[in-house]
Amino acid sequence: MGIQQNENREKREVISYLDEVSAYDNIKNTKFESIVSISAKKNEYIDGFEKEWTNLRKKYNVGEGVCLYFNQIKTLLKEPDKVDENIRTIFQDHNGDIDYELIHKFYIDVSELISKGNFILQATGIFTVGKDKSLPKYIGTNSLMYRLFREHLDRMAFYLINLTREDVEHRKKLIKGKKNNPEIRWYKSKIRYDGDEKLNFHDDLIDVFSQCRVTGTTHFKENTIKKVFGNLKFISKSEVAVNNIISHAGSEIVDFIALYVARDMFKDMYKEIMINDKCDSEEKVDDLIKNLNTISVPGFDPIYPIDYIYPKLYFTEGIGKYKIIKDYPY
Repeated sequence: MGIQQNENREKREVISYLDEVSAYDNIKNTKFESIVSISAKKNEYIDGFEKEWTNLRKKYNVGEGVCLYFNQIKTLLKEPDKVDENIRTIFQDHNGDIDYELIHKFYIDVSELISKGNFILQATGIFTVGKDKSLPKYIGTNSLMYRLFREHLDRMAFYLINLTREDVEHRKKLIKGKKNNPEIRWYKSKIRYDGDEKLNFHDDLIDVFSQCRVTGTTHFKENTIKKVFGNLKFISKSEVAVNNIISHAGSEIVDFIALYVARDMFKDMYKEIMINDKCDSEEKVDDLIKNLNTISVPGFDPIYPIDYIYPKLYFTEGIGKYKIIKDYPY
């Protein structure tokens, strides 16, 4: 019985990788901040996506312990001298020149791996406009990331609760007789957050996570939140690709996905501001947004990552693919 219970519990374990990103940063006193997460059933993630990602790394001779910084890979296309040597050497030919064909193939492989991956994406954004308000020190305020993470946990809870509910309904159909009320077996996620950037707000995330387990989120009480969330850990880049069982591939892939999801989420708001406040033409803004969301490798057709990413965004009839909070600039 104990072994069976452990197996059932393992089937309901979920792992989630999260990262934050600023979608657009060229409008003064305006913030488009996002948190994006990738979530998968842990056993499917380890046996599926982790192995596929490991094979991709081997195909491109990515060394053990070398984290794939996607912003650096993109920098190779314009300023290769500014890129870390461990990344640069992956995409050089035998003469030491940048191999653009190899980079293009790499991006296509990554995009196709995302489209086939057995995981879901969730995204939450927060928008503020105006100068940050400098309040007296005796007034305590919660940070932008505090508010954003709290809302994102609420959205993640919807997904985990739906997994739980679907499991209960499925087992109800398998039980014969009148007493068809099966045990509730909760799906629970371990949260793994990027551990390298903007270390100053990590304490805020820890506070949010702890408080949600005590007071609940916008939609769910604390007893439910405790059921669907396990623990919160920060994964540094030094921990990526060094473990044979869990290499934290999700940390690398969410680094790639987050920017394109965030830009897609905010594109209509960004476009409206650029046209109305900056007096740019609609055609000019459309071209700008398209260029920002395109990977252009010299000599090859452009790649549009969002085309591969968008279908992975989780939604239900009542929950849209994106949630944007409009807030004060505190």
